[in-house]
Amino acid sequence: MPAHEPFENLLKPVSDVFIQGVKCLAGTRGIVYTTVPITSGYNQFKLMHELNCSAEELKTNSDLLHRYRADVLDANLLSAASWADQARNAFPGKVVLDPSQLFVLEWKDRIDNQKLYYELWDRVIAEFAHTVIATPKWAFSLGSRKEIEIAIRAGLQVTDIIGDEFKVDELIAQDADARRELRDWGWSPSRISEALPPLVVDLDSEPRPPASVENRHWHEIFNWVHEDIVRFGKERELYTPFTDDLKTQKGWTSPDSWKVAKFEKYWSNSLRAGLAEGNGLGRLELASMCVCAVAALQSSVRLYGRLPTHEELRANASTWKTMKLPKVPTFNYNSTHEVNRVATDVFTWLQKEHKKMRERHPIERDNRDTESLARDGHDSPWGHELWNEHLMYAQQKGLETIEGRYHLGLFTASALRLLESAVSLYGSIPARKVQDVTRKVLREENSGIHPKVV
Repeated sequence: MPAHEPFENLLKPVSDVFIQGVKCLAGTRGIVYTTVPITSGYNQFKLMHELNCSAEELKTNSDLLHRYRADVLDANLLSAASWADQARNAFPGKVVLDPSQLFVLEWKDRIDNQKLYYELWDRVIAEFAHTVIATPKWAFSLGSRKEIEIAIRAGLQVTDIIGDEFKVDELIAQDADARRELRDWGWSPSRISEALPPLVVDLDSEPRPPASVENRHWHEIFNWVHEDIVRFGKERELYTPFTDDLKTQKGWTSPDSWKVAKFEKYWSNSLRAGLAEGNGLGRLELASMCVCAVAALQSSVRLYGRLPTHEELRANASTWKTMKLPKVPTFNYNSTHEVNRVATDVFTWLQKEHKKMRERHPIERDNRDTESLARDGHDSPWGHELWNEHLMYAQQKGLETIEGRYHLGLFTASALRLLESAVSLYGSIPARKVQDVTRKVLREENSGIHPKVV
């Protein structure tokens, strides 16, 4: 190509070839597009708040750059892959597009690098998408905000990660929630407007937030727990699926089993620290219990078999306890696909269970019980539901049974519901201070003996 050839002409074939590839795969309106943050998003805002700096400083200050790469870029890529897996679970047979997986070498050193990606994804959504998934905390990502605007203007279906459709007013409310959270952090109105430009949902009018914005905080707590468990498994070798499953097999039904002891430790710590305290340590301990419960649920699925689907439970209301599920194949711990598949199944199950429980138990009722828990301690409705109704039965039945896994699922979903209520009443979950883990996995757990799959 001659040196005088405009650079735009060099780049045009890159986007055109990609567009042709999308059309070959999905045809017109064949794409389910996931809005995922890549270079910005909620992780960036949290880091800016923690370090009291601007987005520009994060990306240009050599002393901060390593934190930006680890806590924003790398964390976003991990979460994006997990969200996309859940979307594929919710839309079987559909082409689910995860934009975080595309990297164009020719665009790397361009000043308008970000603009080129925006234009490409905008074109994909406008021409090929029939559904756009608004992942948790989408309103903190500039790219996701643009994508949601395009979807609304084009009349596309916008859903959550399990496929439930959002109304436009609900999306506006989520944008209002993001702004409210920044105000709670002490950000000025001008700084918020600069960081999160107004969401334009109609070409002919300015968006008008609903008179009453209801914030159930579910997306906030689910996203926190989801990202914590995704990153925890990557950063701490003591808690890989392999070592976790060994601990699960060492004893689940005994009162002093490792898993149950972890639940009880976090539970006691949360009540001792106080759910309502301004420092948030009680809520952090409760969130840690939720993370541990999700990990235990994933472990039980890897070892003994999947959870009963909600469709199966409805169809076999009187006989589900004796339902026969296919035999569990030997789990391949070296397969990232296998690990992600189980995690996706569990997170999707929890999302659906939360929706089902919310239909029966409004958050106002949960809040009353949470206030009682903060005031009276373990002897409260939450204590009875978690420990006597769910976990006790999971222990009695055993995780190798479908009933035992189901009750562990109920324990986990109820713990998440309690955390949602605590955040709604008392404030957000503080960031975890992750320390380097230097000690190795215990010798017997690193000896090559694999957990037995029953």
